[in-house]
Amino acid sequence: MWKYLQMAAEGDIKRMGNNIRELTINTDNNDLLKKSPWDSETNNIVKLVQLRSAKTNKWVASRFNAKITTDKDETILWNSYTGAVNAFAPEHKTTLSKLLNRDGFNGELKGLAKYLHERGFLVAEATDEYRRFQLQFGQQQYREDILELILLASEDCNFRCVYCYEDFPILS
Repeated sequence: MWKYLQMAAEGDIKRMGNNIRELTINTDNNDLLKKSPWDSETNNIVKLVQLRSAKTNKWVASRFNAKITTDKDETILWNSYTGAVNAFAPEHKTTLSKLLNRDGFNGELKGLAKYLHERGFLVAEATDEYRRFQLQFGQQQYREDILELILLASEDCNFRCVYCYEDFPILS
């Protein structure tokens, strides 16, 4: 860690634009299992580059959306992934149709589009929602910090507890 801070102070970490950060480290050899490249003192240089994902301007409707229209011509949207439910007045119907159509739309998230994105109704075109759902399901299903018990009481119990309200016939 100290070596990293020393390198940062010497200016070996460079900022190149908003999207790329470059870090130069020195290595003795290529055996990273035995020795960390941070501990090296020689001049063999390895450059690590971190790229941030490009911002998207293509937005599509979430696959988890359900939409209905009421008798009063209000549009009710429900996203089963986020749990968001919203009712929209009839004057928003055409805007909603444009934003939530199958082809999606290109542009910045402003106004209603930004609101729909924040609630999960709009997602970036490259989003793999099914994989995101699988990840969330796996994280919840295999948690070790919660224990869930299901007790199924029935009238066919054979414990005969002294505080039980059931009357059990005496069998001969």
